[in-house]
Amino acid sequence: MDISVVIAVGDVEDRIGHDVRRIAQALSRRHLAFEILAIGDGTRDTSLPVLQVLRDEFPQLQVWGGSGPGRAFRRGSTHARGEWILLWDASATQGFPVSILGFTLAELARKDAFIIRRRLIAARRQAALPVLLSLVGKGDAYEYAFERQILAAGLRLGVRGPARRRSPSLLMRAVRGLLVE
Repeated sequence: MDISVVIAVGDVEDRIGHDVRRIAQALSRRHLAFEILAIGDGTRDTSLPVLQVLRDEFPQLQVWGGSGPGRAFRRGSTHARGEWILLWDASATQGFPVSILGFTLAELARKDAFIIRRRLIAARRQAALPVLLSLVGKGDAYEYAFERQILAAGLRLGVRGPARRRSPSLLMRAVRGLLVE
């Protein structure tokens, strides 16, 4: 298995079927063996039943109910079998970033993990598994925790996208420190 795509599924019933089709088609065009693991992450709509219907069309798709908000990536990582793992929060973006998939895979050829801020996290599954199993959460906080732990583990990391925003309290402390000195 080449790639495991773990999708944290929120309330996205209107587009989740289309997104899964786009993912499957993009990976098939690249002749990659893949699986798509869709995990409920606080969904209260019919997103998971929509995905259950798609399983006949895409045998690579597995669908699980949630294990609590912010735990979808951890649960998906425990079941993933691919050499690479892609983490995508379906409710955080408007559609799977197919246009950057090739770029992301090329970066993984040189890195152990790669983050495209607010879009996608990708990693060599075996190298990143201890980190993936230790984290819970969503959004920016998850990305930054992933980044810190990957670097602390001594793994090679690439990051693209906007720099991390500092909280106002940290910024104010830094300004005060400069004024005092």
